Amino acid sequence: MKIIYKVITFIILIISFSLAMKNPSAVYCEEMGYTFEIEETPEGQRGLCVFPDNSKVSAWEFLRGEVGQEYNYCTQQGYESRTINDGIQCSSIVSSKCNVCVIDGKETEVTELMGLDFSTDFSGEEVPNLDSSNNENPTNNLGETNNPETNNYSENSKLKWGIIIGLGIIILIFLFLILRKRI
Repeated sequence: MKIIYKVITFIILIISFSLAMKNPSAVYCEEMGYTFEIEETPEGQRGLCVFPDNSKVSAWEFLRGEVGQEYNYCTQQGYESRTINDGIQCSSIVSSKCNVCVIDGKETEVTELMGLDFSTDFSGEEVPNLDSSNNENPTNNLGETNNPETNNYSENSKLKWGIIIGLGIIILIFLFLILRKRI
């Protein structure tokens, strides 16, 4: 019986950790040695990357290679930099658009090349920001309008993720209790 408790606890932990993710644009900005700031706007929060000359750009646009070319990883390493639209190649930053470095004719997504890790301890400080480059009212998988420029990690989003995880845990406990009576 103790083994079942351990297995269920392990499954709950795996599910919880797999749903948590740091903001890729913030991680990239800071790993490049720049400052990440959050600006409050009427539309919500907007992540900015601040360069050494104190210029500020959208952190997501910087990560996607759309701005700040002279400061991006590819350029700093002497590689060609391209912005591509490829949901599969850009999946590591949960976006359909990303920056790739071209090395010997091969395109590699910049955060993969840098070996960046977006995992987090599930403290509730960050939730997945499912970036979409579609400008026609993009939505995330919770049905919310998602503006990648605002990087909005609202309390509403945290609450929804909390509910989803809570329901998952309740379902696992319920299944455990059913299996316990049958064993």
